[in-house]
Amino acid sequence: MDNNSNNIISIELAQIKLPDTKERIMSNSKYVRYGDDNNFNMFLENLRDNAPLHNAILTSKVEQAFGEGLKLDKETNLTAKLFSAKCNDCEGINEIYEKVLQDLILYGGFYLEIIWGMDGKVAEIYHLPFSKIRAGRKDNESHRIKEYMYCEDWFRVYQIGYTSIPVFDLDNRTGRQIFAYKNYVAGREYYPLPDYVAGLASVALEKEIVNWGLSEIRNGFGGSNVISFKNGIPSEEEQQNIKKRISEQLTGSNNAGKLLVIFSPNSETAPDINAIQSNDAADKYIQVEKSVLQNVLSAHRVISPLLVGIRTENNGLGNNANEIETAFQMWNNTVIKPYQNKALKVLNLIAMFTPNYDGWKYEATTISPITFTFSESVLSQILTTNELREKIGYEPIATAIKETNEE
Repeated sequence: MDNNSNNIISIELAQIKLPDTKERIMSNSKYVRYGDDNNFNMFLENLRDNAPLHNAILTSKVEQAFGEGLKLDKETNLTAKLFSAKCNDCEGINEIYEKVLQDLILYGGFYLEIIWGMDGKVAEIYHLPFSKIRAGRKDNESHRIKEYMYCEDWFRVYQIGYTSIPVFDLDNRTGRQIFAYKNYVAGREYYPLPDYVAGLASVALEKEIVNWGLSEIRNGFGGSNVISFKNGIPSEEEQQNIKKRISEQLTGSNNAGKLLVIFSPNSETAPDINAIQSNDAADKYIQVEKSVLQNVLSAHRVISPLLVGIRTENNGLGNNANEIETAFQMWNNTVIKPYQNKALKVLNLIAMFTPNYDGWKYEATTISPITFTFSESVLSQILTTNELREKIGYEPIATAIKETNEE
């Protein structure tokens, strides 16, 4: 190597890598791996916790699907009320329903543990965290999953082991069983995918943008920069080791930058050190941010950002209440109700096998984000006197007069 020449090494910004979602069947394992590393759920949870827009949409979906909770179609049924109030030692049906919705919306499925009583009826229902369950391999004869595995921490499964639990079976109503619900996805046999799966790359990019912005402020090492070592040019192996150490510490969205490392034999031959800035960096950042916003909204099928509490430069509360109400109806019918129906299908099926069941069902509720408020002058023109009194909490005039006379 010529010691009188500069040696330039380019260190690229760390790329975003999405995990492999394949269902991995290992020859020496009774369960199927959830993603290549058996922890695809951790990736989804990490995105939920670190991508603000994605988190806001997930939260809004759960809140709107839950509404005011489940209600009984037969409110006078005492047996149904008692069971709904206490499905197990510490939870009622609405606590379970909310957890079911969270798992369904985040992962694309949910698990329930069913405890059968001595009478062959459902004695208790428990929600099982989706992240703690792995599917057993399909039986060679029936080609069906016969059992699921529960583990508190799949990172430490080889140290702490797992518990095998049989699947829900109406022909064998004993002990504890797992009822598994999974969104059907063509080509997948064991684990579902969330319905926003096409937007995972954009959600991951949203997370990286947030990290990049934070690191820009924290480290002050933005743009592209040059690092020059003035104590001679090391060997090829030493250069690669230095490059690796710097890359691990200073690249990626957490460190916000692309680096050029230059080795010079002495200070006289070292080039001038300057920050390399892109003239259109700000514009590119804005363009990427807008693209991410649109892609994430599209992946979640959000018709109007206002439906999930997000305002953009192109929408506001203004005078578009009718437009928002229409968007809400479409959103409710195409996105929210399907979540509710999937959860209700399972909960109502299980309810059929509870003691003294007589045909009652759970029904979902929804809270509309839009309410129309009219001025007093408009209300006085379209409502009767008693309707106005009822609106402000007063009794109808005839009732009020009767009570006064009786006094």
